[in-house]
Amino acid sequence: MAQGPLDIQKKDVSAANPDLCRQWIADKIFSFQPDSYVKDYPDWPGMVGVEVEMPYYNKESLQLNQPSMVHLSGPNSLSEALSQITQKQSGWSLEVQQNHLTAVRLDEGDQITFEPGGQIEFSSIPYPCMTDAIARMEKIQKILDKELAQYNMTTYQTGMNPWQTVDEIGLQMTKPRYRAMDTYFNNLSEYGRRMMRQTCTIQVNLDFGNSEHALARRYLAANLISPFLYFMQLYSFKAFLKVFLVIKSPRTSHL
Repeated sequence: MAQGPLDIQKKDVSAANPDLCRQWIADKIFSFQPDSYVKDYPDWPGMVGVEVEMPYYNKESLQLNQPSMVHLSGPNSLSEALSQITQKQSGWSLEVQQNHLTAVRLDEGDQITFEPGGQIEFSSIPYPCMTDAIARMEKIQKILDKELAQYNMTTYQTGMNPWQTVDEIGLQMTKPRYRAMDTYFNNLSEYGRRMMRQTCTIQVNLDFGNSEHALARRYLAANLISPFLYFMQLYSFKAFLKVFLVIKSPRTSHL
């Protein structure tokens, strides 16, 4: 019987490079759930997590035609405010590298990190249900909104910052990989730097499942539906989509 496109045969991983690559990814990156997973979570097909990016602005400046974005470092910055807030929260801790705040570790194993343009990113741990992930995200955002309001900071969640240019925002998180990306994208076009500094996304991280068959089906399904998801939002997020569609072809696959 002919093999379908989703059938994966176990082969000697040394026979060809594609098989060696697939095996390495399966072993090192996308390891399957243990046998106890099905017993512990019988009603759910896999774990799910969320990542939410958001810029923060000077609260009073939102009443103006060009809101002022709060910078990650320096006087009256996000780093200063988050350092003070972390001291008040049980189980929160700071990660500092070379005198720069790089992450806030939260009490349940999740974290707050920073994008190249100073955007805050909340990353949840994996949950067996999307409802749990959303509830946790909302709890953390309420804490941030309440505490940062005392520092005259507030978020305005849009797919793209329409007020500041890439040069006005600057490269605020200067990890080596962000510096390398900034140089690489700058040699291609303006859109790579705009993606890094001006945009914010919501990412839903889905489990590949507990079998190779489920892994292949979900990976293929995600790639097939991604063009439809882009264009469903075309009229709402034209600038955001233009940036990502221009840079995506040489940078990534659909996922």
